[in-house]
Amino acid sequence: MTDLRAEELLHALTDATMHESRREFSRVCASCLQASGDVLWAFGLAEEPQRRAVALVLQISGRLAHGAISLLESENWYAAGALVRQLIEAEYLLFRFNADEIEAEKWLSATAREIRDLFSPGAMRKRSGQQFRVEEYAVHCERGGHPNPRAGFLLPEHAIVPDHLPFGSLNWLWVDLAQHLARIGVLMSTLVQSHFAYVGIARQSAREMRAAIDQWECRDLWAAVQFSSPAGRQTGNSGGSKPAAG
Repeated sequence: MTDLRAEELLHALTDATMHESRREFSRVCASCLQASGDVLWAFGLAEEPQRRAVALVLQISGRLAHGAISLLESENWYAAGALVRQLIEAEYLLFRFNADEIEAEKWLSATAREIRDLFSPGAMRKRSGQQFRVEEYAVHCERGGHPNPRAGFLLPEHAIVPDHLPFGSLNWLWVDLAQHLARIGVLMSTLVQSHFAYVGIARQSAREMRAAIDQWECRDLWAAVQFSSPAGRQTGNSGGSKPAAG
């Protein structure tokens, strides 16, 4: 990455227009996930196991996204990090449901032990080849999993550690949330269009999600750069916000 590119990204992090674009994008994603999940769940009346499983994960994702947005807006950075980590696990599940529709039914009927053995983050990464990076999940666990002193920089009145906060701003947490929501949004849209296009509200939510992703990628430089750690190490990602980034 050239110095000019790095300088542009640093500016984009605090640019008011780009910052608002990622905030608005996150709100749209949360609403689309929630609306799609709720209509597929159909008050619990949907009988098809795959539909029920997808609905549950989308409902979970929508509520997690709304919660993370509220926490970021109130600058409760630490709590927001915990919810984003859970969003990554929802992303894993949706990827597995896309890769093999039988996985949705297995997850829905899994025992507690089967959840641990088959649907833990590590187990799902192992079955997903090179799709997800263990380093990415480890970083999110560090700042949003079990209490860890290295996550202290997300708390009020803690000294800023240069290795953790090189940008002088915690706005990168919005970037991180938006990128994960974009990846989840692509997976949601693919599932809905492949299996549930007959459900009008879900189909419309999928279209709105795709449109929101396209719009965000046109407005925010960070939509096309993989954000990989709290230290802000990033690599170019020619695939934009597509799920292969993880």
